[in-house]
Amino acid sequence: MVATPASGVVGTNLRMFLLAGQSNMSGRGPLSEPSWSREAPPDPRILSLDGHGEWVVGKHPLHSDKPDKAGVGPGLAFAQSVVDFLPAGTRVGLLPCAFGGSEIERWRPPAGNRPAGDLFSAAVERVRLGRAKGGVLSGILWHQGESDAGSQGDADRYEERLRAVLAGLRAELGAADVPLLLGELGFEFLATYVGCQNFSHAEEVNETILKVAATSGPLTACVS
Repeated sequence: MVATPASGVVGTNLRMFLLAGQSNMSGRGPLSEPSWSREAPPDPRILSLDGHGEWVVGKHPLHSDKPDKAGVGPGLAFAQSVVDFLPAGTRVGLLPCAFGGSEIERWRPPAGNRPAGDLFSAAVERVRLGRAKGGVLSGILWHQGESDAGSQGDADRYEERLRAVLAGLRAELGAADVPLLLGELGFEFLATYVGCQNFSHAEEVNETILKVAATSGPLTACVS
């Protein structure tokens, strides 16, 4: 895919949204649907920070974590749903940071002498880069959990780990007042893996996501 550079001045009229999690955020949907394809007309009000640290007009696929699998994810649809509600002249800047198959441990924040997970560190750096280029962080979207649904132990620890990730992102980014949206797991998709033990505790993990969203204050919510 050839990126289309963003035209005009990118300043504080750019509202950034961090896209974090695993493949259900990075996107694995087919690009064959005309409205989702690489050839679909882009909206110049929606930008994405590419792998070279440049703002480009947002198009599917947003992520390049696994180029051979990259496809449609929720980030662009989210941007399309909110951009019309922003003040005139304001653009949406997406920060694609999800990585397919990633366990939540790769998203852990730093604690004591323990360093942060690689994906946590990468996401923080992407936000800092976007801010340096004039963007304002306006929301964090989190969609992850399948890779922690394969054992009872991981499912039991998921609440503690998820709360730590979300609190860590807020702390590292100075984003105490930034809305957080958590995505539920896709049970219809997981049901296609009949007999697969990798997702045997998906229901428990999903209940944890719902619980964390419901008990983390008014700036945190869950979407299906």
